[in-house]
Amino acid sequence: MHELPRQFEFLRPYDKWVESDDALRSEIAESTSDEELKMFVEAVAPHFEAINTYLDGHTDEAACNLGAIAEAACEAQWDLERRKADA
Repeated sequence: MHELPRQFEFLRPYDKWVESDDALRSEIAESTSDEELKMFVEAVAPHFEAINTYLDGHTDEAACNLGAIAEAACEAQWDLERRKADA
């Protein structure tokens, strides 16, 4: 398990998205169902502002892991839109 800031521990179920490699994150997204991607986005997106505020003041490993989750949630949202357009 990757370290997360205490106030964002509720994102722990999305630990698999703590991946800095774009290609590996894309592989994770491709192997994830639409429903799971949607749940991931819905769990993270409402907290983007709080995440950005936290990241502005922190540079430790927990902050990097949190940033990776937020980045992955943005990408997951784009993936969902792409999948919908391709359907």
